[in-house]
Formats: sequence, structure tokens, C-alpha cells
Amino acid sequence: MERTLERINTNLNSRLFHGHTFYCGTVLNLSEKGVFVWSRGSVPVNNIFVLLVHIKHELILVILRVRWVIKTEGFFNGMGAEILNPKEDYLRLLEALRHQRSSDMILKEPKVKKNTENSVLRLFY
Repeated sequence: MERTLERINTNLNSRLFHGHTFYCGTVLNLSEKGVFVWSRGSVPVNNIFVLLVHIKHELILVILRVRWVIKTEGFFNGMGAEILNPKEDYLRLLEALRHQRSSDMILKEPKVKKNTENSVLRLFY
């Protein structure tokens, strides 16, 4: 499969949620349709997982399907994943990274809003 969209190199801290397990990871590049995530834990190919990225005052949630994995030194620790139905907040992040690529996209500790939907997300930060 050949890429048709430009990848943007990044270094975004993230959390991955698969089943009842979560991992810390780093998004190393992304586009409208895919991401590459480096992590100590790996999700099996064709499995779906949730990726959480916190930028400024926004918590961006992305649903992904693993397309391929990288094995280094005996461990699966990199994943190429397809984005399933990218939401508007993710597309805004992508556009901001394209145009700003500067230090004003600072990662901060999240401040989770109080509601039932976010109560699960508190486990990740």
C-alpha cells in the first residue's frame, strides 16, 4: 500500500488504550489517514485501539486500527495505524501542526472536565 498523503513528523506524548490495558507512547508522524506510534507495548495487527493525545487544553481521542508493527531487539514497539473516521479536533491538530510546527504546541498535564464520559480517561493521566 502506497501513501498518498504527506506525513508530518511530530514528537507527541500519547496514551494507548487496548482492551483493559494502556500504554505510554509517542506519536512520531501522522497524516489525515494514519499515524506511527512508538510504544513499549504493541497492539496486534488488525486490532482496534484508542489513542489519546493532550495538546494545550484539549484531549484528542482517535480510534485506530493497527496495520503493521515494527520489531526491534526482540520487542514489538512501533505501530503503523489507520485512523478510523477522524474527528474534527484531530483534523484541527493536523492543520495546526502543518502551519505552526513551533514551540507554542506545548504538552501540559491535562485538566479533565467533570462528567461521566471523562471519568474513564482519568486513568491515563
